[in-house]
Amino acid sequence: MLAGATKEETRGDKAAAKAIKDEVTALAIKSLREGYHSADFLNFVADLLEPKRGRPAKPEPKWWRDIGEVYDELTDAGMKPMQAYAELERQTGIVVRQLQRTVKFYRGVIEAEEEAREV
Repeated sequence: MLAGATKEETRGDKAAAKAIKDEVTALAIKSLREGYHSADFLNFVADLLEPKRGRPAKPEPKWWRDIGEVYDELTDAGMKPMQAYAELERQTGIVVRQLQRTVKFYRGVIEAEEEAREV
């Protein structure tokens, strides 16, 4: 499934991530022009425009969307979270802690996309 991805696939992931960021940016601009201005939204836009200072931001996890979607499928099918992580670890070779971080990242992106669509 995810293990052994080629360089072309990795480049495709980066291109997809850039496309998503561009789409989210466009939605944020549209929302700002329409006058939407909750505190959370404005903080999100500020982070989008100017990354926080200090330590560089961690790179996004590889295959975060694929891993998040598979995790959701497994848990929606009735698998307990730790069983789903164990199955993902078996499939991908990625340790459970990193899978947990990846799913957390996935949930954050999905939440931001949904919030941007609501506006």
